Amino acid sequence: MAFTKCARALHKLLRSTEIDVEEEQLDKEDVQKVSKYVKMLGYSLTMWIDKRTLVLTHTSSETGKLRPKEALALELITEIAKRPQGLPLDQAKSEKTAQDLIRDRWIEERNRRLYLTKRTVIEKGKVISRLCGTDVCSFCGFINTEENTAHAPCTEHLG
Repeated sequence: MAFTKCARALHKLLRSTEIDVEEEQLDKEDVQKVSKYVKMLGYSLTMWIDKRTLVLTHTSSETGKLRPKEALALELITEIAKRPQGLPLDQAKSEKTAQDLIRDRWIEERNRRLYLTKRTVIEKGKVISRLCGTDVCSFCGFINTEENTAHAPCTEHLG
C-alpha cells in the first residue's frame, strides 16, 4: 500500500510539480521514499512555506548563453516577480511566451493576472532576485516578491 501511495505521489509530482502531503496521506517515511525516487530522476523536493506542499525542482543548473526564446521567458518571469499583485495578462509582451510558461508550470494565471509558481520561486529565485533586485525572505530563503523582510505566508505560519 505504501508503494502505491508513493508511486501515485511521484506521478502527480512529475505531472504538476507540487503535491499536498496531507491530501496524498503521506507520512514522513513516504516523503523520504518519494524524495529518494525524484533524486534518481535528477530532481529534488522542497517543502513550501505552508509545511504541507512539496515542490519538485530540477537539481541540475544549466549555464551558458540564453537562446532568444529563453531570454523572452526570463524577461517575462522577471517582470512578474517585480509585481506582488501579479502582472495583468494583457501586459505580457509575448502571449506565446506566457502560454508556454503556463503550460510548463513556470507561471500561472489567476483572475487574468500572471504569477510565479512555487517551483519558479524556489528553482529560479536566486537568478530572479539578482536580475530584479528582489529580496529573499529571511525566514524561508525563497524569493520574496512582497518587498518586505518576511513573506506574509511565513509570518502566518510562524504564529
